[in-house]
Amino acid sequence: MRKPPDQLINALVSDLAPTARRPALNPMAFTWLACSLVYVVLVTLMLGAYRPGFTGQLLAHPRFAGEMLLGLAAITAVALALFRSAVPGALGRHLHWLAIGLVCLWLGSQLASLVSPALPPAMLGKRPHCLYETLLIALPPLGIALLLQRRLYPLRPARSAGLAGLCAGMMPAWIMQVACMYDPQHSLAFHMLPGLSVAVVAMLVGLVVLQPRP
Repeated sequence: MRKPPDQLINALVSDLAPTARRPALNPMAFTWLACSLVYVVLVTLMLGAYRPGFTGQLLAHPRFAGEMLLGLAAITAVALALFRSAVPGALGRHLHWLAIGLVCLWLGSQLASLVSPALPPAMLGKRPHCLYETLLIALPPLGIALLLQRRLYPLRPARSAGLAGLCAGMMPAWIMQVACMYDPQHSLAFHMLPGLSVAVVAMLVGLVVLQPRP
């Protein structure tokens, strides 16, 4: 004998538990980004003075200022993408390709500086441990991003964690452009490469810590 509709519905929903409301993704991304940038700027300053005269360089060399703005735009786009990637269907193709495009443009501008530097290369402001600083400074923002992504539902954990690592690694690499000596070869080897390597490590970590919950 079939159950009445009301009894059938009650039986189906009796074991359901309420779920938490999904947090707003854009406010989450901007809050994490703002806190992370403040942390990166302050910790970098605590570890050593910024390059003397970098503000004058930004004002006197529009290309250098443009590269810094391009880097900040790339970081912002990746920050928005990394949280949306942890929600099924939330990361649109336009934002995905915008983030990738801005990162490629920023890296391309650094490669172009090998041929035509935005500033005269100089040893002024050289930080003896900038490679390790770039790696270590990136870790706390990465850890927080992974914890926040875990609250969501990342169906592609390697991609979500990789975006988190990319953004976390780009921030100290970006600030080192004004905190450390300016030399394109040095920047690529000791700032950019360590920053990008954080994304690779994050992808491996994400396969473990961001597995979708059953």
